[in-house]
Amino acid sequence: MELNFPKIEEKVLKFWKKNKIFEKSILQRKKAKNFVFYDGPITVNAKPGVHHVLARIYKDIIPRFKTMQGFCVERKNGWDTHGLPVELEVEKELSFKTKKDIEKYGIAKFNRACKKNVQKYLPFFRDLTEKIGYWVDMENSYITYENDYIETVWWIIKQIYKKGLLYKDYKVIPYCPRCGTSLSTHEVAQGYERIKEPAIYIKFKVKPKIPEWQNTSILVWTTTPWTLPGNVALAVNPKMEYICIPDYEKENHWLVLGFENFKNLLAKGLFSGKYKERFLDNPQPWEGKDVDVFKGSEMVGVEYEPLFEFVKINTPAYRVIPADFVLAEEGTGVVHIAPAFGEEDMELIKNQNAKVKNQNEEFPILLNVDEEGKFKKEVKQWAGMYVKDADPLIIGDLKKRNLLFKEELYEHDYPFCWRCDSPLLYYAKESWFINMQKVKNDLIKENKKINWIPAHLKEGRFGEWLREIKDWALSRERYWGTPLPVWQCKKCGATEVIGSKEDLLRKIFSQNKYFILRHGETAYQAKKKKIFYDWPGLSSFPLTEKGKKKVKKVAKKLKNKKIDVIYASDTLRARQTAEIVAKEFGLKINFDQRLRDINLGIYHGREKKEFLKDFPLGLARFEKKVPGGESWSDIKKRVIDFIKDVESKNKGKTILIVSHGDPLWLLEGAMRGFSNQELLEEHKKNFIKAAKLRTVEFKDFPYNGQKELDFHRPFIDEIKFYCQKCGMRKALAQPSASRNANVPMRIREGIMERVPEVIDCWFDSGSMPFAQYHYPF
Repeated sequence: MELNFPKIEEKVLKFWKKNKIFEKSILQRKKAKNFVFYDGPITVNAKPGVHHVLARIYKDIIPRFKTMQGFCVERKNGWDTHGLPVELEVEKELSFKTKKDIEKYGIAKFNRACKKNVQKYLPFFRDLTEKIGYWVDMENSYITYENDYIETVWWIIKQIYKKGLLYKDYKVIPYCPRCGTSLSTHEVAQGYERIKEPAIYIKFKVKPKIPEWQNTSILVWTTTPWTLPGNVALAVNPKMEYICIPDYEKENHWLVLGFENFKNLLAKGLFSGKYKERFLDNPQPWEGKDVDVFKGSEMVGVEYEPLFEFVKINTPAYRVIPADFVLAEEGTGVVHIAPAFGEEDMELIKNQNAKVKNQNEEFPILLNVDEEGKFKKEVKQWAGMYVKDADPLIIGDLKKRNLLFKEELYEHDYPFCWRCDSPLLYYAKESWFINMQKVKNDLIKENKKINWIPAHLKEGRFGEWLREIKDWALSRERYWGTPLPVWQCKKCGATEVIGSKEDLLRKIFSQNKYFILRHGETAYQAKKKKIFYDWPGLSSFPLTEKGKKKVKKVAKKLKNKKIDVIYASDTLRARQTAEIVAKEFGLKINFDQRLRDINLGIYHGREKKEFLKDFPLGLARFEKKVPGGESWSDIKKRVIDFIKDVESKNKGKTILIVSHGDPLWLLEGAMRGFSNQELLEEHKKNFIKAAKLRTVEFKDFPYNGQKELDFHRPFIDEIKFYCQKCGMRKALAQPSASRNANVPMRIREGIMERVPEVIDCWFDSGSMPFAQYHYPF
């Protein structure tokens, strides 16, 4: 009999699903010893491939085996949804070429497209996971773009900051000009390719200040001609020997380079013709008046003429400085220093500048390349040109000026962007880093406890990476990712790291004080009618005497609060309520239709039970719109727009808002940063009653266009709060009916704004042991 494997597999899968076999494998072992299995998230930026099948099959073996041994092995599925892999997919769909295209399109629209792109591919991954028989909890999958996941990542960043490990610095980092963002060292490691590109030997002419250095050039080797316009110094090893030899291309001129380097280059054949005769064919090559050998320390301080002088430099530059990293094994023993384009170069110049007391004596950093990898306008000859394309033109220019000694093709490993395959540049930028040097020894110590398979990785590839670990370049200048939760004061420079929604709730967003008041009791409420009222109720449902009495009590209670402004719904019941309070204070009422009660559309005038049957109390009410009416999300949109409008128009005021049950419930929840689930719970246990007064604080939480709480850009970028380090200044309050003019009040000064970067998506996925459970919340 011929076996039909697909049908057999379908039958098995059906049996597993129907009988909840995977779930039982965990439930039956709930009291057994746990085997912890962290299932890292799959990147969802395209349809699944064979590599996903292989990875999941390999991973499936371990938890199944441990389950068979009697362990309880819970494992949760996860989706990795942030970062450039997703962004690039969306850029292709939208035919975008650069970051400028994204910003012109709009960050909100672009990020919405990224989220939709992820959601488009999720069904394919779910289907594949089920078909290959991979056992994992799919129902409760963690998703890196969800607020709960982001909140945990923020909490982790805050712990890192509290330990003094998060810092900002101006460093040279691997940078992709196509993607417009930096990369971490582990990302760079994924993209090396073997390439051939021009390497050149250049003559740097020594300034004729010292007689013995007249007509002398220092020979320098580089594989990055495009960095030469950024040169500010030459580095030599003070302990190495250097040699001065004749420049046979020009009579009575001399070349200086490393002694051992010269020997190596002679053997390699770079120096030929007269050099071969003088040094290779001569039994005593290093003797004679035309040769001088000396220590590199004697070269320190020697000044040379710049190859290019596109910008006039007022600080001392173009001189020889000492550096231990200069070696005799490669190049000429002299390194050209362009601090804007080399990690070691930048550190060297920073150290040199730290030694001088006067800022005017510091070496400059010539960042003459823009973030698209093109020369800036000051580099007039090649302005607007991509730097790698300018290499042959720079070489040609040096040749024309007799500064090019030799040119060759050099084969070496070069880093390319693992996401878009563009060559990376080493580029000076301000970035946020995690100080890995401070925890390096702890990491090495912990690695020794790990049972690596295969074992050689422990001290080999992974161990070596730990021993050479670099500080983690955490920030990315992109859009679709977990925002870096760092706020800085524009006035005093203070820094705050937000680790949770609760942290935001504790911040001061407003100098206004707010009270909310639901209208007093109406005859409709008193009789508990089963038929829905008409809408909007501009002239119906007046307050009962009982309702008026309760509102008057509230008005007296508010007397010592010095209400400055009243806003109210324009319905009769809200209007009458507001008028009672306004009379107490002698205030005018500002009516606003955005404070009206919920519009139930076709259900007005119909029985309540009919509505509740079609629209039961639940999360669906947020999105499910009543025919001819609105959803809870619609109300949330209008009340959030209302409160932001009020906040922008008032400063240092005490404000009363009179409205209805649903709008006030949603407004209060929005100002506390509630999710829809939290709002629903609040509706069940703490819905505001008639004539009830509450104090609320204006909290500007990040809500997207649908007024959903959304921690992504650009909504989080709009969140600004007052700096608590800047202090306050005295000002005169604006007069109102309830407040005297010229009364001193305290005004807060500094404003905290979020830095624009997002977090490396590898940090997202690495946070999953905690974030999948929304730890510690």
